[in-house]
Amino acid sequence: MAKLIFDRRLLLVTGKGGVGKTTIALALAVAGRDRGLKVLLVQLGKVDHVGPLFGAHIPLYKDLQLEPNLHTLTIEPYLALHEYLVGQIKLQFVADWFLENRVIQYLTQAAPGWRELITIGKIWQVSELTVGYNKRRKYDLIVVDAPATGHGISFLRVPSIILNTLKFGPVRQHTLAVQKLLLDPDRTLLIGVTLPEEMAVNEVIEIHQAARKILQIPYGATVVNSFTRPLADRAVKPNLNKLLTDEKALEALNRAMPAGKAPLLEALRLREVKAELAQRYLEQVRDQIGGNVLTVPRLPLAELDREAIGKIAAVLNEQIEGRKL
Repeated sequence: MAKLIFDRRLLLVTGKGGVGKTTIALALAVAGRDRGLKVLLVQLGKVDHVGPLFGAHIPLYKDLQLEPNLHTLTIEPYLALHEYLVGQIKLQFVADWFLENRVIQYLTQAAPGWRELITIGKIWQVSELTVGYNKRRKYDLIVVDAPATGHGISFLRVPSIILNTLKFGPVRQHTLAVQKLLLDPDRTLLIGVTLPEEMAVNEVIEIHQAARKILQIPYGATVVNSFTRPLADRAVKPNLNKLLTDEKALEALNRAMPAGKAPLLEALRLREVKAELAQRYLEQVRDQIGGNVLTVPRLPLAELDREAIGKIAAVLNEQIEGRKL
């Protein structure tokens, strides 16, 4: 049975650095909340990109409600490892000693993959949380602002590498549960984000190929961010062309504008060039990736704010409505 994007429990959002990945992840979280879901946005690492938009300080490794039914959690690997050790050893002072030991700190810094594994494991744990006597899920939807393309692919590969390495033991069993979540198309989708630019589009195509051939994680949609549309649609275009060929109208415009007509005409030309390029890269995404392709318009704002996130969420919701996988 076909399902909507927001029918899943986990959305992993990735893309080339600088394409607005965090913005789209947050907008998807808001869009899901606006559909009546209880949503958790997960940030990775120590840098908080979300709190300032809500006028909030988001502490590490603590669930914080930003708005009704919209929560956020910043996962820090060492804190996640400490929590895991306390759960396994059952003695907090032993876990504290383990992580404070300099030799252990050196080994953990040198050991490949543990940060990724413990982070993904925490995401899985949060997805399994239940509340109430009827054990309903604490969150209907979890949106993860995943690492950028290169690190993002290696980040999501770690569970399969661990499973190929460890043949038995509790770590393998835990990793197996994590991998089942990642590979389940009924629960998880990978969302690629790009700009209508050559390098960004090439990287989102790489993400899609990696999802299919390496990660085997179900790919849900591609979001083309900061998309420039033509200034005039088909209905308005003839009138605009008529204006641009009307010498009297252009002369009147030249007298009315402080700097004359030249800057306005140049802005129009640049707008059309950007719109043509955006459409070309959009077609490339459709041809080489296909599936659900969503566009987010370029917003004429100096800085991103909460109102802008709401507008992007509304645009995404409108396009997602009725699109099933």
